[in-house]
Amino acid sequence: MNSLKNFSWEVCDATVISSVDETTSNISLTNDWKKKTTTEHCDFAVDSFRITLGRDFLYDSVKKEFRWHKTWCLPQIQIHLENYHQYSGNLLARLHCVIPGVSRGQFEDVGLKGHTLQQLINGECSFSRLRFVSTSNLHGGKKFHLILSVWCDSVCILAYMSTGISVYSRKDADKKRKKAKDVLEERTVETPFRVFSPSLFDRDFVKKVNDHKGHTVCEKIDNSVAGLVNYFQAPNIRAKCRHPVFLLCKFNNVLSLARNLNLFPEETKEMFHCFLSDLGMVSDNFQDHSRHKDVGSITHPRWFIILKDSKSLSDEGKRRIAENMRYIECRMIGFVQSPLLLPEHYSPVQNIVLLRQLYERCYSSFLLSSDSKVVNDIEIQEKWDPVESSQWEDFVSNIETISNSSHDSCNISIESYTTETLAEHYFRIHQQIRQLLFQLTDGATQCVREQSPELVDRLKIVYRSFFRLLSAHAHAEDTVIFPQLAKKIPGITEAYHLDHFMEGRELASLGDMIENFFPEMANDVFRKVTSFSARFLQHMEKEEEHLIPYLVHVFSDHEIAILKERVILETSNVLVDSEKGKKESMIEVAWTEDMSDLSTCRYFVEDSGPSK
Repeated sequence: MNSLKNFSWEVCDATVISSVDETTSNISLTNDWKKKTTTEHCDFAVDSFRITLGRDFLYDSVKKEFRWHKTWCLPQIQIHLENYHQYSGNLLARLHCVIPGVSRGQFEDVGLKGHTLQQLINGECSFSRLRFVSTSNLHGGKKFHLILSVWCDSVCILAYMSTGISVYSRKDADKKRKKAKDVLEERTVETPFRVFSPSLFDRDFVKKVNDHKGHTVCEKIDNSVAGLVNYFQAPNIRAKCRHPVFLLCKFNNVLSLARNLNLFPEETKEMFHCFLSDLGMVSDNFQDHSRHKDVGSITHPRWFIILKDSKSLSDEGKRRIAENMRYIECRMIGFVQSPLLLPEHYSPVQNIVLLRQLYERCYSSFLLSSDSKVVNDIEIQEKWDPVESSQWEDFVSNIETISNSSHDSCNISIESYTTETLAEHYFRIHQQIRQLLFQLTDGATQCVREQSPELVDRLKIVYRSFFRLLSAHAHAEDTVIFPQLAKKIPGITEAYHLDHFMEGRELASLGDMIENFFPEMANDVFRKVTSFSARFLQHMEKEEEHLIPYLVHVFSDHEIAILKERVILETSNVLVDSEKGKKESMIEVAWTEDMSDLSTCRYFVEDSGPSK
């Protein structure tokens, strides 16, 4: 970084929006001296008016921008007005630090620390020991501009705006900004948001961090400003869902949606359908919204997401929210950090409950779209043991590439897969459970749209297959893996035993609903399936990232080989026992004609379902 003397000022006719204690004021800056800017050694002079900097702002020749650290004092700014005597009133100079607003000619005041109002004495005054109070990263990477204005008896007689300055506060700010910029550039304005499972609405999230003693501290993420910041900051929640509908519903005390009143005078169901359509959720159930396309303001998005209250937020909290909300900003959706910054003709939406209901209804049909990009709950993971998980990451990625094409049956025997390691066996069984669970979700989805006997029968068949395989796998864990691991590391498996108990109760309740299915239960079954799916996928992720690394580290190769044989034996025994005295039938599970995304494995299933 070096200094380069090309910092300039130019004539400014604009409106500065300033917010203090929930009170907003619009300051109109006018200029009758509209003459060409001249730049010379960081000084600016037009006729009898001159601006001089005590020293240079730093210029980064690589980034080709002026940069300044937040904690540094700004260069002293001196102004001189030779013809001051022609003004009869008091002359005052005011300095603003601003960023571009939501519309052309509008700027948002982000503040300066120090005295920003000075009286001209004999046509001269100076501003010294000023500091920035925020950073560019906190405001979505926008550069800061200085606006210098001269006033005579509350009348602006001239105003000039400086070159943009990138203000930073941390050494690694550039790396984070570049990463965010690369991610945002990959997403065009026409890219749809990837949908998420409605079960995320009711999922309880926690932020897990280690204290100075190395202990894990859990903080529940609630529906508050602090909760939203914790959600974005939580290191244990990876692949965070930033879908606008999720954020608006999960944190409805913090964020709100604003509509363009010129396009949507009333808050109707059609308006919400149009919003979902703008997010990329195209469905045959939606009406034609073509009349709304490309209609409205050119300078504003069609929708705005508003941060309701930011007074209690720290600078780091504001930065975190602004940084994450950049991922949702596009041609259709904007973001403002205060209701006071909302443009005219926009009004907040009140009925967020209806938005959630409509999203849940269209989610079912959207899943069946062949070109839909679904965010499975598996992407919302909790990283229980960061050290072990990081050591295990490469191995996990290799395991995931193993082909399942040769595994034509889930009827496991001791002779099967003799070359597998215990970890590979674990991942293969988990993959087969996932495939059945996804098919169970698809089946519940189709039954929401159509409650034909054929679809209901298929749903029952998939549930029975899933129940049998999961029961066998859980039995092997409870009787073999968990007891042996608890001997090495006492207490490590208690939470998993509890998970199995709670999942068993929930699965039995779900089985009762499916086995006694009637059309009016379709929506309840769908919600219960998706809710169970979310929690169980998370449970398997915990096992894969937490338990399996411990198995590898605390057991010898010989012990692992014995454990593997016992696990396969116990799993096989449960599957065989469940078939004794009952008619076996080979059922190929498929919900679509295109089998490219579904398992072609066959499972032994029971005609009568699990015993109750």
